[in-house]
Amino acid sequence: MAAPPPAAPFLGERTVQWTLEEILPLMNKRTLAKTRWRMREGAAAERFFVEILGLLRERGIDRFAAAYGYFPCRRQGKSGLSLRSGGEEFVLDFPRQNKISLADYFRIGDDVAPLFIVTCGESLASLEKELFAADEYSRYLLLHGFGVELAEGLAARMQQRIQLELGLGRKRGKRFSPGFPAWPDLADQAKIVRMLRAGAIGISLTEKHQLVPELSVSAMVVCHPQARYF
Repeated sequence: MAAPPPAAPFLGERTVQWTLEEILPLMNKRTLAKTRWRMREGAAAERFFVEILGLLRERGIDRFAAAYGYFPCRRQGKSGLSLRSGGEEFVLDFPRQNKISLADYFRIGDDVAPLFIVTCGESLASLEKELFAADEYSRYLLLHGFGVELAEGLAARMQQRIQLELGLGRKRGKRFSPGFPAWPDLADQAKIVRMLRAGAIGISLTEKHQLVPELSVSAMVVCHPQARYF
């Protein structure tokens, strides 16, 4: 299943920022209305969208950060992936499910693993707390749902950037996150945060390895053309 490693434009980590206007086209309004807000698409949902957008602009919450990078790696054993960063080795384990492991999509020899963390930031998290403390529960729920979909938009934007930098095209380069079936060990968040030096964009972890601020997404982009979700 081995494929030639992609030509990474650099090795190590970097940070990047996007404006709210750059991310809005990547937000799925249908998912926002039906899944996050539990309502039908239509005039009401559009009105709430405009309201929350106006609130963010009013508070100056219009820039969002990401940390990402490309790390030399190679398969280790039957389900491990060894990544190198700053002279350190970080081993991620992807247990087999139906005879498949994410490690299968990487070479036994030298390969490259793209990792990233995106975040809606502490300012949005603080605004959520402010609305909740003021008993503005409806606006709090609207803002939180918006923030969840915004974080997904940020992840999609980061994925697109990696696909572009690696010359993969939009159909190649799937993203996988800790805590999901193909990568169940949430404790690996700590390794990602360390490799990406994500404290520089305000990221920390809870004792249970949840990202802080909450509206953040971490992931690895798997470049193999046969990679699939399972």
